[in-house]
Amino acid sequence: MFTGLIEEIGRLGAIIKTGAGGSVRISASKVLEGVKLGDSIAVDGVCLTVSKYDNHGFNADIMPATLTQTRISGLRVGSEVHLERALRIGDRLGGHFVSGHVDGQSKVISLKNEGDAYRLRFERSKSFWAHVVHKGSITINGVSLTIDGIGSDWLEVSLVKHTQGETVLAKLKEGDILNIESDMLLKYAHSLIVQSGSKMDDSSQSSTENDNNITMSQLQQAGFLY
Repeated sequence: MFTGLIEEIGRLGAIIKTGAGGSVRISASKVLEGVKLGDSIAVDGVCLTVSKYDNHGFNADIMPATLTQTRISGLRVGSEVHLERALRIGDRLGGHFVSGHVDGQSKVISLKNEGDAYRLRFERSKSFWAHVVHKGSITINGVSLTIDGIGSDWLEVSLVKHTQGETVLAKLKEGDILNIESDMLLKYAHSLIVQSGSKMDDSSQSSTENDNNITMSQLQQAGFLY
C-alpha cells in the first residue's frame, strides 16, 4: 500500500526483457534507507519487489503483465522515475490509498502553463472510464493528484509548484505514456454496486425492496459518476 507522495526521483539503470518478464535496475538513495529483500517500492506507480540492493540502488523482477500493461517497457536507460516506499502503519496519509496496481495506460494530450501551476490533460481510457469523479483522486505515474476537470474522453489535473518540484510530471510532453491508477475506494464501491445490481436483476424481490437500492443511474444523476 502506498500514498502517492513521491519520496525521490530515481533513474532507470538497466532494463532486461525476456519472454518470461525481465528485471530492472533503479538508481536511488532515500528509498534504500532500511530496505530489505522482499520490500515493496513503487516505481512510477508500479509496485515492485526488491530482489537485490546495494548502496546505489536496487533491482526488481518484472512480470510479462508489467511489460504489457505499464509504461516501464517504454522507458530508456537514464529515464527518471518516481519512487515511494510502502506505507507503514502510523505514517501520515497525505495523499490517498494507492495499491501500486496500474489500471491502465493513458496518453498526454496537453500540458499548459496556468500561472504558477501547470494543467495536465490526458486521455480518459476505457480501462478506468467509470472510476473517476470530479475532485476525486487519481494516481499518475505514482503521484497522487486531484481530478480538476472531466470531459467525455479526457481528464485534467493541476500541477502546483510543490508537485512540479518533487516530481517530473511538469517535464511531460504531448503523446507521452502515463501509468494510471484510479481511486481504490471508488473502484470497490463501483464493483459492489454492479454486483448488487446484477443480483437484483436475477431476483424476484418486490418493487418496494428495489426502491431501497442505489443504482448507477442515481449515482450519475447525483454527480458521483460521469
